[in-house]
Amino acid sequence: AGQAWDSPSFFAPRPGEDIGVFVTVPEDEFGDVGVQAIWRQEGNLNLGVRGGFGGHSDNRAILLGAEFYGNLPIGGTYPINATWIVGLGAGFDDDITALRVPLGISVGTYLGQGAMRIQPYVHPRVAFDLVAIDTGDDEETETDFSFAIDIGADLDLSERWAVKAGYTFSFGPDFDTSFDFYGNTFGAGIVYRMPRRVRSN
Repeated sequence: AGQAWDSPSFFAPRPGEDIGVFVTVPEDEFGDVGVQAIWRQEGNLNLGVRGGFGGHSDNRAILLGAEFYGNLPIGGTYPINATWIVGLGAGFDDDITALRVPLGISVGTYLGQGAMRIQPYVHPRVAFDLVAIDTGDDEETETDFSFAIDIGADLDLSERWAVKAGYTFSFGPDFDTSFDFYGNTFGAGIVYRMPRRVRSN
């Protein structure tokens, strides 16, 4: 449980409609190299789902999550984009179930023109965290709030392909346990744009 399901978020303010595969690297004491897949679609219903694994190689954690998001109108002469996002997900290993509900905004802009352009962004968020730990004799359950901020960028390689990278700085939660939650995490991956839409009724 040393890696949150949403770390890194790979969530630029214009995330796009795509499916991608990402490698994640938390701080040494928080786990080994992990892998996640993320699928996002836009339309009347903007949603994303992800799944993968993190944790230590001898005790892998399954990471699952979903997110909903929408654009925020920003006026003025500067080409700044902003998007709100709310998620729900959890990490599971042999001893720990860690539920996390993040709420935040992503703010960034586009640099460059044409097919190859970059979208740098920052994504601060606050999260409600609930953890259930199996101690062998009993189960401990705690709740707390935490804060995280992503520094990331999306690089469009062509109309269909892009590279995403991000680094999550994590602050808390401060659970009264012998376990650490959560570590800073770097991640990067490649995505394929799929312009298909999921629309609500």
